[in-house]
Amino acid sequence: PLISMIMTRCFWHICLAFVGILLPEIVRAQVDSTLYFEDFHIEATIGTDNKWQVTETVKVNFATPHHGIYLYRNEHFNLIRGDEDENGERHRRDYQFYCRLDDIEVEGWPFQISEDNDLTLIKIGDAERTIEGTQTYTLHYTYQYPDDRCRQRDYIYHTLLGPDYQVETRHFSFRIKTARPIPADWQQALSVYSGEWGDTGNAANIRVRYEDGAICGEGFQLKPHQAVTLYQKLPEGFFADVEEAMKAAEAVAAAH
Repeated sequence: PLISMIMTRCFWHICLAFVGILLPEIVRAQVDSTLYFEDFHIEATIGTDNKWQVTETVKVNFATPHHGIYLYRNEHFNLIRGDEDENGERHRRDYQFYCRLDDIEVEGWPFQISEDNDLTLIKIGDAERTIEGTQTYTLHYTYQYPDDRCRQRDYIYHTLLGPDYQVETRHFSFRIKTARPIPADWQQALSVYSGEWGDTGNAANIRVRYEDGAICGEGFQLKPHQAVTLYQKLPEGFFADVEEAMKAAEAVAAAH
């Protein structure tokens, strides 16, 4: 499949830590040297409806006083994929997807959630208080993927760490479990991609493996703007309940 464009969308974006007055706009910088991530760990479970239950634990080292950090996730992304037609011929197609981010919680810190076009913005911290040194942020959220519109197979195709974060990550790790076991003969179809926007290699040298039925991985010394995307091919029907889940989510949204 053509996978180079997945990194452009669908990620937590750890942005420039906010200093001084909390502004409605995020000032984007190429690199923020006033802080770094000591550790960034993701635990997730994926249901048969391709809904992710996620906990992220981010340990941040602030070299100078800050009020907190911004995070945001883009709920819209595009995927360029090579699909086979009924004659077995492959065609390059560009798919647009809209996902749902819900149930956001941050343990022990004040936070605010706002919307900006396709972005959900999470602002963590307090304008009246500064922090420095090592701080830990634990976030919980759900992420609902739509039907992938591919009739040959299902897949996990998820950017765990986005390409636009502006700080160094000393250690990054993840553990992803699926409600339905991934068949042993499909486990070899597991790949990880890392690097800057559009890269299709593994520039950050992320090591990925199966361990006790979960997809696990880790990397060290990730540079600013290096992203991590997980790709696992699966048999068609693995996420058999995704359509019903999307219908239920749409009904809840319409009721509100």
